[in-house]
Amino acid sequence: VTGVQTCALPIYYSFQNRKLFARQIFLGGASRYADLLRKIGYSTSLPLQVKGKSSFAEQMPLLSVANILHLHVKGKWNNVDPLRSQIGFTIPNFAPAVFTPIDLFRLSLNSSLVYLDFTTSLECSSTNDPFIAMKRAFTYSGTPSLLLSLWPENRTEKKSAFYEQFYKNLEHLPAAEALSQTKHELRSRGFSDGDLARYQLYGFGGMTSSEERLFASQGFEG
Repeated sequence: VTGVQTCALPIYYSFQNRKLFARQIFLGGASRYADLLRKIGYSTSLPLQVKGKSSFAEQMPLLSVANILHLHVKGKWNNVDPLRSQIGFTIPNFAPAVFTPIDLFRLSLNSSLVYLDFTTSLECSSTNDPFIAMKRAFTYSGTPSLLLSLWPENRTEKKSAFYEQFYKNLEHLPAAEALSQTKHELRSRGFSDGDLARYQLYGFGGMTSSEERLFASQGFEG
C-alpha cells in the first residue's frame, strides 16, 4: 500500500496544482529565443545578471511569478544522494543559476508549465533516481506539468521550429494536446520520429477550454 501511495502522490499534486494558461515566460539560458516568442504574442523575462558562484537565489523572484519557465539546463546527477543533483542554466559573463531538488522543494511556483531543455543527456545517469527527484521537486513546488527534452538537440533551426509551433498550440490547447499536435505538424514538415521523440511531457496534461471556464468562474471545488 505504501508503494502505491508514494507513486500516486505526485499525480495528485500535479492535478491539484493545475492553473489557467497565461503568456508570461521566464527564459533561463534561452534568451536567443526571446524575439521569436514575443512575435507570437508571449511576454518574456530574462535572468538577472549577478556576479558570484551561483545566482539562483537572485532569480527566485522572477522564477516564482512567471506563468511558464523555459530553461536550457545542464544536469550534474548525484546517484548516491539524488536530492543533491545539480541543475543549472547559464547567463553569459555572469554567475549561472544552479539549483538542486532540495532548493525546488522550498519554492512556491506560479508556473503552469516548466520546460527543461537539457544540453546534457538524461541517459547519462546510471539510475532514474536523480530524474525522479527533480521531477517530483518541480511538482511539489507548484508546477503541474513538466516538459523535458531527453537528449540534446544542437540544431537551432529545429529547436526554433518546435518552440514556435508548440507555444502557438499551447495558446488554445491543453499541454498534452499541444505537444501531440506539434509533433503531428512538424512530422508533416519533414521532422523525423527521432527529432520528436526527445520531447516528453510529465504530470498534468492540461485543462480543456470548458474546464478553464469552470475554473475561472468558480474553481473546481465550487
